This record gives sequence, structure tokens and C-alpha cells, in this order.
Amino acid sequence: MRLSHMTWPQVQTYFEKSDMALLSIGSIESHGRHMPLGTDTIIPEHLLEKIEQKSDVLIVPTIPFGACQSLAPYPGTIDIDNEILYLFCKQIFESLYNHGARKFVFLNGHGGNIKMIERGSSKDILGNAYQYCLRKFAEQEGKLAGEFFTPECVVKTLVEVLQPFNGRVYDPCCGSGGMFVQSMRFIENHSGNINQISVYGQDSNPTTWKLAQMNLAIRGIDADLGRFNADTFFNDCHPTLRADFVMANPPFNLSDWGADKLGDDPRWQYGLPPAGNANFAWLQHMIYHL
Repeated sequence: MRLSHMTWPQVQTYFEKSDMALLSIGSIESHGRHMPLGTDTIIPEHLLEKIEQKSDVLIVPTIPFGACQSLAPYPGTIDIDNEILYLFCKQIFESLYNHGARKFVFLNGHGGNIKMIERGSSKDILGNAYQYCLRKFAEQEGKLAGEFFTPECVVKTLVEVLQPFNGRVYDPCCGSGGMFVQSMRFIENHSGNINQISVYGQDSNPTTWKLAQMNLAIRGIDADLGRFNADTFFNDCHPTLRADFVMANPPFNLSDWGADKLGDDPRWQYGLPPAGNANFAWLQHMIYHL
């Protein structure tokens, strides 16, 4: 059944019974002087017709364009960058996922699209899936999600401003590790060497600390998050650390943070933070580690 021919109630009914979606992708490119430009799209479309006759799987409209850089000079060829193609397909899959799809069948008619399909390593795929799950869980949790998840757009902005190409990167309240993941992406996207930075962090929540450990491990990021979860104010896991970059989204306006027990702490170089609000304490803690 063709998605483009269905009404939204029909699609809703479909996903109540099945969680599979099929997407094909082809290309518009030169196939010599004797074959049509859409050959790589026509072939998978023909296969889809055969599949439709024997199956009731949901068929998403075919993407007729592909990566054809080597044939771009030939008139009529439409070349789509692999990264743009990947992001486009990703958006389609995410939309379908939101409506109930969990199994995706990808039918490729053009060899040039293989790089897009195989984009990234298995670590990237696992990491992206994990990050997606975190984001969806955060949406369900609402305000409470701030304890473990900072929106990717906020993290990306911080990283783009600081540009941590090398040195020691520190997050004193690292949540699920998003700052570190985005730092690695920034370095890779700018052709840097991820081995030139060291990652340090900690988190007081035991569950969140484990989420961060897993988030970084499946991406192959070697990080020192302390031997266990710990309160940053009362049990600093990196007391002697002098970081080159500090990136954090601390729990702002924290009232019960233990100011009465930390009056003589050497971190308060700019005055004693107020007992009813930890914001100034977080700022001084970060400065102390620079």
C-alpha cells in the first residue's frame, strides 16, 4: 500500500497492526547515450510494484535523486551531496518513527548512494540511536529532563563558540554526556584529531552517570567521569584538574546545595555563594578548574 495514496486515519490503522515501512531511493544520472536518466529509479519502482502485489507493507514515496558526483558534468544529471541525502532520509525515518514505524526496509537502486547508507561507523549508528532515545525520553519527562539532557541545539551552540580542538574538556554536571559527544563531532567535522582532547566530568545522579558512561562508551569516547557518581560540591572527582574548556548546563537556582558545610572551601575565590542559590557556586567551581 502506497503512503501517498492513503489518508491519515488509514495510516494510523496500519501502524496499529504493523510497524514496517519500505523506502526506495534511486538517482537521475547519465546511463550512456542509450538509457534513460531515471534508470536507477525506474528499476526499484518496478520492484515496488511487484512487492505491492504480494504484500501489504507500507511503501513510502521513492526518492528519485541520489549521489552522482562523478557523472555530474553530463546534462540532466542531478547530484545530491551524501550528507544532505543522509539528513533527508533521516528526517523521513524520524517522522515515520513518530507515527509508529520501527522496522525500516531500504531499497537502493543506485550504487552511488551506498556511502550515504553506510554513513558513519557502527559506533556512529549506535550513538545516534542512543541519542535519539534520550531525546524522546526527555520529551516525555518535560522539565525533569533537564537533570540528564540538554537540547542538542544548546549544546551545539556552546561547542561552536568555544571550539574545543585540543586540550582538557570538563563538565562538572555532565548529565548524559552530550557536551562531550558534540565536542567530538565538532572536531571530526572540522578535520581535527579527537585524540588531542581529554574528557573529564561527573554527575551526582547514579542513573544519569550510568547513562553518560554508556553514551560515551558506544561512541568510543574515552572519558574520566570519576569512579562513581558524586556530588560536585561535596566530592569533586577532579580536585587538581586545570581544564582548557569548561562546558556545562548546571541545575540553576538550586537552593539546598549545602552552603553551610562548605564555608571555607578554596573554590570560593570571589566570595561566599549565597545559601539559597547555587548559581554563583557553580560559576566559581568552573573558574577554579580553569
